[in-house]
Amino acid sequence: MKPDPAAIQKMMQEWMRCAMPGPEHKGLEKLVGHWTTATKQWMDPTAPPTESKGRSENKLAFDGRFVVADIEGSCMGQRTRTMTIIGYDVYKKRYVSVALGDMGTGVYLMTGDMGTDGKTLTFHCEMDDAMGKRPTRFVIRIEGDDRHVFEAYDSCGGQEFRVVETVYTRVK
Repeated sequence: MKPDPAAIQKMMQEWMRCAMPGPEHKGLEKLVGHWTTATKQWMDPTAPPTESKGRSENKLAFDGRFVVADIEGSCMGQRTRTMTIIGYDVYKKRYVSVALGDMGTGVYLMTGDMGTDGKTLTFHCEMDDAMGKRPTRFVIRIEGDDRHVFEAYDSCGGQEFRVVETVYTRVK
């Protein structure tokens, strides 16, 4: 059976459409730049957070298809480094992200959606580490050209609580 040239042409056009960055990718450009970070971490939701400072360098990759963040900070007095990649999957019509770092050997794969305000990106994933398997939510709020906030929410015993808040301030 010979392949149908019209079907192959249609498939190639769809593939090309899905391979091209769109307006969702353009919106992620607000995250690009050099940033200082101020982080609060809660190990116990009823106790005061620990606070630390850090930095993040966020760059575009693959012709604007992804934002790659190289983040340095600290956790429990230990220097930490994290890499996060954020993009938009045109085919799935969902934001996608992967995070990895030196605080573990796992890779966290996330999918998310932009809120109706166009400034709040919410990701969901399932954490699987020494604490067990549980749903986790990550939120990025773009508060302006020079500031965005990242929050991480963990679940324990079916109850969600905030474990991290990082405020990013653009270095000028």
